[in-house]
Amino acid sequence: MNVHVVTAPLGVAVVALLFLGWRATVSTASPPAPEITVLLSRDEPPYRQALAGFTAYLQKQGIGAHLAVQTIERGGADPPSSGPGGERATPTLIFALGSPATRVAMGLTADSPPVVAGLILDGSEVRGAVNATGVALEFSPAISLEWMRRLLPRCKRVGVLYNPEQNEARVRAAAAAVNGMGMELVAREVGSPQALPGALNSLSRTIDVLWGMPDRVVLSPEAARPILLFSFRNRIPFVGASTAWVKAGALFCLTWDYQDIGAQCGELAGKLLRGTAAADLPPASPRRVLYALNLKTAQQMKIEFSEEVVRGAHEVFE
Repeated sequence: MNVHVVTAPLGVAVVALLFLGWRATVSTASPPAPEITVLLSRDEPPYRQALAGFTAYLQKQGIGAHLAVQTIERGGADPPSSGPGGERATPTLIFALGSPATRVAMGLTADSPPVVAGLILDGSEVRGAVNATGVALEFSPAISLEWMRRLLPRCKRVGVLYNPEQNEARVRAAAAAVNGMGMELVAREVGSPQALPGALNSLSRTIDVLWGMPDRVVLSPEAARPILLFSFRNRIPFVGASTAWVKAGALFCLTWDYQDIGAQCGELAGKLLRGTAAADLPPASPRRVLYALNLKTAQQMKIEFSEEVVRGAHEVFE
């Protein structure tokens, strides 16, 4: 069975109307094909790649779903109140890509269909929800530290700046993960952006590498310049939280295979469609780990990567 996809732009003010779904014809087959409403936060390559992976997984599993794809856009055109045939069908499931789309999906009524969220920044966006699960753009501290040890074997003292309101649990997990790795975690709390310079200075003589743990206070746009200046002035490599940081001067970062994340979301959707409760499917991390390198930064810091490491990079900045 083929997956049928219909796309249309969507205005934020009327996004709740898609809860009803739109289609031109209604299948008379038994059992009926699942109706899946797809919400894209933006019409950009990562979202389209994830949707392609999701759709390909459904096709591979023989799930002949009908997908109504909507993109949240400011000033986007309002969808029609019904399809050309005047029929409406309640969706069986909502697939939301990105945090804005996920917030819309989670804001529907309590009896709304289950939600699978992808490309969300943090698993807490759906953790604990009775009708939602998904795949977050975050790797466990253990995975992040293991890749630091693999790519920077001489760096033993790992510095990390964090806001305790956001990352207390993640830092505790990191402290537990370094045991047995031959590494040491040096953590400094940053309660506000104003505390960042002092926290950075306190690490200048105590660490070998600075880890950019995802944190909205520490890794704000305003923090990019002081963090990268600290890294270059002290020749302490900075492990960024995204490829944007690596492009700006971070040494490397872990990154994601968006299409595989879509397929991973498809697996969760398949379980929900077979009757598994969303509450029984905790949010997951991406199962495939990619990395990006900045070779110019490596050269300036006199860090040499093997040809194998460079060839294995998903993206290389020179």
